[in-house]
Amino acid sequence: NDAGSTWYDLTNGMGISQIYRIGTSATISNHIICGLQDNGSKELYSGTWSDQTGGDGMECIIDYTNANIMYATYVQGQISKTIDGGANWNIIVQNNGTGVDEPGEWVTPYIMHPTNNNILLVGKSQVYQTTNGGSTWAQLGTISGITGNIISMAYAPSNTNTIYVASASEIFKTTDGGGSWSLIRTSTERITYISVSATNSQVLWITNSGYTPGYKVWSSTNGGSTWSNYSGTLPNIPVNCIVYENGSNSGLYIGTDLGVYYRDALMSDWISFNTGLPNVVVNELEISYSNNKLWAATFGRGLWRSDLYGVFTGNENIVSSNTVNIFPNPSQGFFTIQSETSIGKGEIKVFNTLGEIIYQNNLSSNTTEFDLSNQPNGVYFVKINSNENSITKRIIISK
Repeated sequence: NDAGSTWYDLTNGMGISQIYRIGTSATISNHIICGLQDNGSKELYSGTWSDQTGGDGMECIIDYTNANIMYATYVQGQISKTIDGGANWNIIVQNNGTGVDEPGEWVTPYIMHPTNNNILLVGKSQVYQTTNGGSTWAQLGTISGITGNIISMAYAPSNTNTIYVASASEIFKTTDGGGSWSLIRTSTERITYISVSATNSQVLWITNSGYTPGYKVWSSTNGGSTWSNYSGTLPNIPVNCIVYENGSNSGLYIGTDLGVYYRDALMSDWISFNTGLPNVVVNELEISYSNNKLWAATFGRGLWRSDLYGVFTGNENIVSSNTVNIFPNPSQGFFTIQSETSIGKGEIKVFNTLGEIIYQNNLSSNTTEFDLSNQPNGVYFVKINSNENSITKRIIISK
């Protein structure tokens, strides 16, 4: 109000890091390493952040057998490794030579073998493999006719001879550990990510960027021989990544330009899973099974985490011996609350993820029905206060 003479910093206290990729620890809860644009690779350990590598930070990996072993990347696939928790870093792959040292994509993908931590793959114009933790590398077969560099890679955990890799417009597959590669899909929209079922090497999903309506997520149940559109009614925004939840009923989380969505085999469509997450670009999602957390790397609002979907639909806080169920869950918006014994007089309140009350009513019996069909798809919280119970349940609307 003074024609620009005085300015105030409105971003003070905000986490505004632009994260490209993250790596989570399988052995230590809440141990993460992130690759940030212009700000190198940063590690979160025991609640404290520390700088690890400089420049632009890209993909990161924490060894699932030993959290002191970490990998971090500079642009176009220059990969560094530490074996002492970050005290010392050594470059194991360059980005200015030939073979594995050739320049790769801006965010070059590399992955660790699901059961042998000494085997890693890096994708550049071809796939390169190390069997000794990065000391030496060799090309893994030849992918003929690939357009551009590789941008995404995935092992099939149930059969590690099956590997999928993608350029921006093509997906290739090997079923013999890289001896031979075959083209299984071409795409008119940019391919962004691949995820494979943990139990079936032939079941996979891919995501697409771009703004073609309904061209967001695709699935195959036969190793890429045929494909089905799995986009549902997702908004027409880029989808940047996808992750499969182990032990779930094909539970999938996707990161988009407006946050996170979830879907599993029981659902007919995707639901918003922005449980407090800002409307922000999500570049990568990873699951930490040590504490069942979903981690989101956002491009502009830093690092976020959430309970998994199964925790949201299964956890409850019941201060009573009464068993209270809300069903069906998920549903299209019509729910029933039922208790094995009298729930007592009280009230029910339903909150959205912003904490707003979107439904409120009285309780007078052990069976109560309520209608949220006018609400959008997503996660909601049901709080029941009575003279006998204090209960919080999480429900999902999926139309």
